[in-house]
Amino acid sequence: MRRAITLLTVVLAVVALDTLASAEWEGTPPPSLGNDWTVVSDTTLTGEEVYLAGDLTVKAGTSLTLDGTTLVLTGGGQHAILVETGAGLVVRDSVVSAAMGTHYTWSSYGDTLVASSDISGLFGGIQARSDGLRVEGTRIHDCVGPAIELHGNDATITGCVIDNVDVGISSVSIDIPEVEDGVMITDGWTVTIADSVITARSYGVYQHWKKSLSGTLDLDFITTLDNVEITGSTNAGVYLYVDLYVNKGTGTLDELFDFKFTGGEASRNGGPGIYVYHYIK
Repeated sequence: MRRAITLLTVVLAVVALDTLASAEWEGTPPPSLGNDWTVVSDTTLTGEEVYLAGDLTVKAGTSLTLDGTTLVLTGGGQHAILVETGAGLVVRDSVVSAAMGTHYTWSSYGDTLVASSDISGLFGGIQARSDGLRVEGTRIHDCVGPAIELHGNDATITGCVIDNVDVGISSVSIDIPEVEDGVMITDGWTVTIADSVITARSYGVYQHWKKSLSGTLDLDFITTLDNVEITGSTNAGVYLYVDLYVNKGTGTLDELFDFKFTGGEASRNGGPGIYVYHYIK
């Protein structure tokens, strides 16, 4: 009997060592007590399980890679994942889950790649504050508000499943920016969604751009949906709304409005499958 116990102990020790060997990190370690995690050097976590009760900030000039890692966000109150301008975040083959009752936002001002991962529980989804967002082969679900919010920025979303959210992919940019010397150049958006399934409560894809502009304008509004299935929304499956008030003065307006929907479907929604409104005054 003693020999059997000894053998069992050896087996368990080997399994434990193997588990430890597969989990590793380099760079800025996650906090041991679940407080804020501020990444100040290039950091990679592989095969780790992290419980974070505070904020996660990736500082400018650094990068964070989560590879085969589970990140559970547990903090009460309002907390955030923040990728600063000039920073990078890669989430690959990983799980990022905000626990029920938490209020975690995810804002990226830098470059963010989310690939082959599972993202859930966020408040406002993944928010792109720059043109550097790519989401590939990922499920995003059980978020309050949109799964992805682009704020008028460019993005590429491919091979994704989005479900149990209020809006699948949103891009709202409404403001009256300051005009300097009567000249302004702004690029609108370029959004590509391919090989994806979106099931949302309100809208599948919602893009709303409304501004008053002056001067020399170069505006491209390019939306491409390729093999995308959008169902289950109480409103339109795809809603594109551009409302532009232009005071050109001595400037010029150069605009491209391009919408392509090839393959897939927008059906079984409460409103029209596709709604497009474009107005220039």
